[in-house]
Amino acid sequence: MAWITLTVDHVRDRLAVDELGAIEATGGGDGNRLAGILLQVTALVRAKVAACDDNPLGDAGTIPEECLHAAATLAKHDLRASLPSTGLEDEGDLRKDEYRAAQDFLSDVAACDIGIEKPDGSYIGGRDTGCFGGDPLYKF
Repeated sequence: MAWITLTVDHVRDRLAVDELGAIEATGGGDGNRLAGILLQVTALVRAKVAACDDNPLGDAGTIPEECLHAAATLAKHDLRASLPSTGLEDEGDLRKDEYRAAQDFLSDVAACDIGIEKPDGSYIGGRDTGCFGGDPLYKF
């Protein structure tokens, strides 16, 4: 997997047809609102990746492809939350679980529990604690 740029199409692919229609009707689908959300989510993902000392960052404005699902999920949630309130908004359990899972995934990335492909194409698995003589070896 490579380092990629989070795009409008990644978020649109995660929206239901009626959601996309509502977003486009308010001008949020391709305006400054979504562009700002993409920048914020990209910065968040990069910060989570960088929190693990084993993870060097790719080019500015890119995220690891392994984080695409989580990033698009967070961006979708933020975009939906930016719509005018109708009083009928209910994320539902599936949406809430999806959002929490995306946050948990990025927290695991930050904790070095999930391996991320390095920008040069090499790959390191998750947490590297090793073992020597039955005693765990930790990185400090």
